[in-house]
Amino acid sequence: MELFMTNVPGGVNERVAKSQLQQPLRALGIRAFDVFIFKKGGKGTLLVPTAELGQRLLAMYGAPGRQTGNPQGPVLRIKGQPIRLVPSKRPADKHAVEAIYRAHNQIIAEESRTSSEMTHQDKERRFDVEGVECGTWTIKEEPNCSPLFNSYYKLERRGKMIFGRDGVRVTIFDSDGSSSEIEPEINYVIFISYYSIESIIVSSHGRPHATFTLNIAPRFYRNIEATGLLDLISQLSLDRSTAIALRSRVSSLDQEHAIFSAFCFTYRFHLQSPAAVRNLQQLGKHKGIPEIDTLLTTYAFGYDSFIKGFLYLMGEINYYEFAVAFQLTILLANGALPPQNIINLLPNFNSLINTFGSAETAVILQDFISIIPKQNPLDRRTAHADKQLQESLEECVRRYRRLKSQKFGLQNAREDDGNLASVRHAYITPAGCYFDGPKPETQNRVLRKYSDFHDYFLRVTFTEEDGDSLSYERDVSQDLIYKRFKNYMLESAGQGGNLIIGGRVFSFLGFSGASLRNHTCWFMAPFNYKGQLIDSTALIATLGDFSHIRTPGKCAARIGQAFSNTFNSVFVPPESEQRVPDVERNGRCFSDGCGTISTAMMQRIWTEAPLIARSKPFVFQIRFAGAKGVVSLDTRLTGDVLRLRPSMVKFNGSDSRNIEICSSANKPLPMFLNRPLIKILEDLGVEASTFMELQEEEVRKLRQACRTPALAANFMERRSIGIKALKLPWLVKTLHSLGVSFQEDSFLGQAFELALLTALRDIKYRSRIQIPEGFTVMGLMDETGELEEGEIFCHIDSDGVRKVLKGQIVITRAPAMHPGDVQVCRAVDVRPGSPLLALRNCVVFSQKGDRDLPSQLSGGDLDGDLYNLIFDPRFRPRIISAPANYPRVTGLDLGRPVTTADMVAFLIDFMQNDRLGLISHRHLIIADQQPEGVFHPDCLKLAEMHSTAVDFPKTGIKVEMSELPKCGRARPDFMAPGPHLLVDRLVNRYEEERDARDGEEDGDEYGHLPTRYYESQKILGKLYRAIDEREFVSEVHSETRRQNLILDVWDYIVTFVTDKDYPLTVPWRAYKEFAEELKESYEDEVRSMMRNFSTTPSAEPLREVEVFIGSIVGKGKQNRREKDSSMAMKDEFDRLVEETINCIQGVDDEAGTGDPLDTLGRGMACLWECVNNDSEHVRRHGEEKLRSFAWVAASAVLSEVNELQKRRNQPQARRAMRTRTGLPAPTSFPEVGRFGGYN
Repeated sequence: MELFMTNVPGGVNERVAKSQLQQPLRALGIRAFDVFIFKKGGKGTLLVPTAELGQRLLAMYGAPGRQTGNPQGPVLRIKGQPIRLVPSKRPADKHAVEAIYRAHNQIIAEESRTSSEMTHQDKERRFDVEGVECGTWTIKEEPNCSPLFNSYYKLERRGKMIFGRDGVRVTIFDSDGSSSEIEPEINYVIFISYYSIESIIVSSHGRPHATFTLNIAPRFYRNIEATGLLDLISQLSLDRSTAIALRSRVSSLDQEHAIFSAFCFTYRFHLQSPAAVRNLQQLGKHKGIPEIDTLLTTYAFGYDSFIKGFLYLMGEINYYEFAVAFQLTILLANGALPPQNIINLLPNFNSLINTFGSAETAVILQDFISIIPKQNPLDRRTAHADKQLQESLEECVRRYRRLKSQKFGLQNAREDDGNLASVRHAYITPAGCYFDGPKPETQNRVLRKYSDFHDYFLRVTFTEEDGDSLSYERDVSQDLIYKRFKNYMLESAGQGGNLIIGGRVFSFLGFSGASLRNHTCWFMAPFNYKGQLIDSTALIATLGDFSHIRTPGKCAARIGQAFSNTFNSVFVPPESEQRVPDVERNGRCFSDGCGTISTAMMQRIWTEAPLIARSKPFVFQIRFAGAKGVVSLDTRLTGDVLRLRPSMVKFNGSDSRNIEICSSANKPLPMFLNRPLIKILEDLGVEASTFMELQEEEVRKLRQACRTPALAANFMERRSIGIKALKLPWLVKTLHSLGVSFQEDSFLGQAFELALLTALRDIKYRSRIQIPEGFTVMGLMDETGELEEGEIFCHIDSDGVRKVLKGQIVITRAPAMHPGDVQVCRAVDVRPGSPLLALRNCVVFSQKGDRDLPSQLSGGDLDGDLYNLIFDPRFRPRIISAPANYPRVTGLDLGRPVTTADMVAFLIDFMQNDRLGLISHRHLIIADQQPEGVFHPDCLKLAEMHSTAVDFPKTGIKVEMSELPKCGRARPDFMAPGPHLLVDRLVNRYEEERDARDGEEDGDEYGHLPTRYYESQKILGKLYRAIDEREFVSEVHSETRRQNLILDVWDYIVTFVTDKDYPLTVPWRAYKEFAEELKESYEDEVRSMMRNFSTTPSAEPLREVEVFIGSIVGKGKQNRREKDSSMAMKDEFDRLVEETINCIQGVDDEAGTGDPLDTLGRGMACLWECVNNDSEHVRRHGEEKLRSFAWVAASAVLSEVNELQKRRNQPQARRAMRTRTGLPAPTSFPEVGRFGGYN
C-alpha cells in the first residue's frame, strides 16, 4: 500500500527519512518499507507491505481530520518535524509492493530463526567519529614490538561511521553543524568496500580508534548540503542539474590528502568513546561483517619524512635507465613500499645494475615487487624490515640466475613466434595512477613495426579502484574525475603530456574499437627511428591519411585499426590487390565489409601463419593497410589475389602491405542463449517449457559430470578446459582406467569443482544456456548469386563431421533488443561444384532482395560479425516481427580535420556517456514488468536508443538520457547479484549469507535506499529460481578430498617400467637437473599469469586453479574485462603447457634423440620433483604452493606409457624392446611408501 507524505523537512534524503521512521513502524509490525522523497516541495511517499499494515499505520498516525486518522493521536516525525500521512491517490507499483512484501517475510523468517528478535537490533552499526588519519604501517618481526602506525595525513573533524550491507560509509562533517543561511555545508564521504579490507583493528588505548588496512584506495565523495535559504532556492529551481552537482565523486578529502590517497591505504578513525570499541568487537562477530580484532599499536606522525623521501626518489628515478626507472616507479606509485624503504634499497639496486645491467636488473625487480607482502598488523611475516627485504631481493637474484642458466626458457617461448610483445601498463583511477608490467600482449601493427621500441609505448586503462569500469552513479557528478582523466591525455605546460615516467613524457596516441569499450588507450613517448623523431603526431601520419574524416569518433576508430590485436601473415604485392564494387540496392550494401582471396593466397596464409596452419580455415577477419573486414576463399580466382571492396577500405595512405589476421573460422562456435534473447523468444511465442527443459538438461549434465569420468571428460571438452596440449579429458579417463578417481585429488578435484560452479553461475546469472542444435559463425555474402532472397548456405565442419544445414533456421545476432532481431530463413544446399561448397564454418547470405538479411539482425554487417543459427524446431517463433528500420544517423561533423584534442574529448565523452549497460538493464526490467514484454512501446524506444548507443563510437552522437523510459525502483529477482565465490587454496566456498535484516537502514553514499527485488513470473525469473547454487555446491563438493594422486601415478609408472616380462631401462635420474629447472620455469610463468591477469596491480593474485581452468572468478558475475582476460589467460596457459610438454618430449632439443624412453625419463624426473617433498623450493611469504606442474608432467608421461603399452601388445615390437632394455633393480626407484610395494 502506498501512503502520501507532506511536510517533509528539506534536505532530508531517503535513508535518513527511513531511519527516522524505523522504530515507530516496527512497533506496528512493519518489518520492511520504503520511502521516496520528491525532488521538490517537501513531499514523498511511504510504501508498506500490505493494505492491512497501511491501514494500521493510518489509524495510528494518519493526518488529523481524516476518517483514517486519530485527531488526538501521536504523529510521525522526521528530524523533529511532524509529517502528514494520507492514503495515496495513485495505485502503488505492484512490483515494488511485492518486493517489499518479500523482504518483510524474509525478515520475519530470520527473526524466527534467532532466539530473540532483539539480537540483531542490539548490534550497533553506527559510530560517532572525531577525526580521520591516513598512513602506512611499520611492522617488525620481533614479537615484543607493536606495529607502528605512521600517520601522514590528519583531519580533526567530527563524523559518523556506518557499517552497511556492502561496506563501511564514513561521513566527515565540514563544520560543527552551525551553517549560515547562504553558505552551504560541505561534507565528505569515505566508502570502504568490505572486499577491499585486509584487516580491521580497534583499540581503546589512549584515544579510542578503529584502523582499516585496505588493499585499494577507498572511494571519496563530496556532498554540498544546501541549508536555509539555499535549500529553498534549490527546491524551487527548475534546473535539476543544480541538485545533481551538489554531489560529486572526488579523488581525495582535500589537497593535502591528495598527496597520500593514491598509495596510503591504511585509515584510522578516532572514536568518541571506549564503549564504541566494545561495540565494534561485537559487530565483528555478525555475519556479513569482516572480522574485527583488538591490537595494541604505537603511533608516529611522519608527514615530513614521507614528503622528503618522496621528493628525493622522484629526482633519483630519473637517473636510471627506463627499464629500471619503471620498476622503481611501481614501487613508489603503487604504494608497494614507503619511500624510506626504497631509498634504503637503492645501493642494492645499483649493485645489481653493475652486475647484470639495467635490462636484467629490471626483470629481477619485477619479480621482487611481486613478492613484497601487503603489510597487515595482524601478521608479522608481512613486515617490511630492511633486512627481510634485502633477503627477498637476494632470493630473486638467485632465482633469476637459475632461470637464466637453463638451457630452455619458457618465459621467452611465447614471444619467439613474434605474435606477442612485452607491454607496460598504467591504470589511472579516481585516486591514483598505478603501473604494472611489462607483460605479454598480442601484437598490433604499431608494435610490430617498432619492435625495438616497445618500452616507448604504454597501455593506459581508466578504471575504478577495484579494476571495474567507472560506472554511472545516480545523482552523483563524476565531472571532477573525468577532468582528472583528461588532464593525463592533453598537453600540459608544453610538455606534450602529463604522464611522466623516469623522465620520459608519455602522451596520448590512440585506441582501437575494442579497447574503447574497455576504456583503454595507448600512450607513447617520442623516440628516434631511422634518423627521424617519432612522436604521436608523426606516428599517426605514417598509418595513413585521415584528413578527410571530420567525425572524432570515426577518426579515432580508423586510426585504431592499427591498434587491433592481430598476428602477422602474408605480404601482398600491389599487383595482387584488386578492387571490386560493392553490391548495393535500395540504399543498402549487401557486401558491407567482405571481400575474397584466391586459393594461392589462402595457401600462403596457411604456410606463413603457424597459429592457423593446423585448422586450415577458409574465412579470415583481417586488417590490411586502410582496410578491415572479412575475406573468404573464392575458388574461381586464379593466381595470388586479394579482392577488396570500397566498404572495406576506410582510409588510404598506409604503407603496410601485410595481411594481419584478427580471427578465422576454424570451427563453428557453440550457440548460447542469453537473457535479452530469451525474453524476445518468449514474447515471440516460444514455449516456456522449451527453456526450462533446456536448462534442466544443462544442469543435469553438470551434476552427472561428477558421477563418471567419461561425463566429466565430456564436460571439460564442452568447456574447452585443458583440451589442447594438456589433454585433460583424456587424462581423466586414463586415471580412471588405472583405478584412480581424479576427483579425489586435492588439486584436480578443486579445479573441476570450480569449473562446474563457473558453468552453473553462467547459467543462473546470465542464462547462458547452450543450444545443442545451434551454432555461432561469421557471416559472408554469396559471391556467386546462387542464393535467393531469404536463403542462406551453411556448411559446418565440426570435429571432422561435415554437414550442410537445411530447412527452416532461426537466425539472430547479439545483442538482440528489438523483436525483429530474430528472423527465420531457409537453409539450402547448393549445386555440385559450386564455389560455396569450399566455404565452411560460416553462414553465407543472399545478395538478392530489397534488404540484406544481416542489417535486419541488430544492424549487422559482414566485417566480422557473428550470427547465431538455431535449427532446433522448438525455438521457431509463432510470431515473426518486422525488423527495426532506424533512420541512418549522420555523424558529428566538425567541418575540419580531427585533432588529438578532439579524440581525447571524444574518449572522455564516451566514458561519461556510454549507457549501453543501463539501457539493456532498463529494457529487461520493463519487458519483465509489462504484459506486452518487448513489444511495449518503452521497450521499442529502448531498442532504438540501444542502436544509437552502439553507433556512438563511430558517430559521436550519444543517447539523450532524458528520453530514457522510466520504471519503478523494484527489480526482477533474476537481476539480483549472486553471492561472492571465494577460491581458497584448497577449497571453493561461498561467502556467508547475509542477515535478511541487514540493509533495511542501509543506503548508498547519498541516501538512496538499496534495490528491492520481486519474484518475476516470466521465464527469466523461473529459470533463475530453478537453480539453487548452495545446494549444487553441497552435491559436488567432496569433503574427503585430501589426497595427492600424483603418488598413485608415480607408483603406476614404476610398476610399468619394472614389469618382469618387459622391463625398461629408463635414465630418469640423469634428468634431475632438467626437471628442477623445468618445474621452476613453468611455475615462474604460472605465477606471472596469476599476477598479470589480476584486475589491478594492487589486487590479490589469482589462484592457480583459475589459471588452470581459464576462468577468472571475480567478485560475482564476470564483467566484460574479466571475460576478455579469461580468454587471453586460457590461450596463454595453453601455450605454456604446450611448450612445457615439448620440453619433456625433447621436441625443441637439438640433442634430443626422439627415443620414447628418453621422453619417459624426462617425464619421470619431473614427476619425482613433485612427489619428493625434499626438492620443493622454499616459497616466499604469501606464495601459494603450485600444484599443476605435476599434472602437466603426468599427462606427458602417461601419453608416452600409452604408446609404449601399444608397442608391447605388438609381437615384433616386444622383441625389439627386449633387445634394447635391461632389467633395473626395483630398489633403484625411490621409496614413496604410500600405496605399497616400495617401502
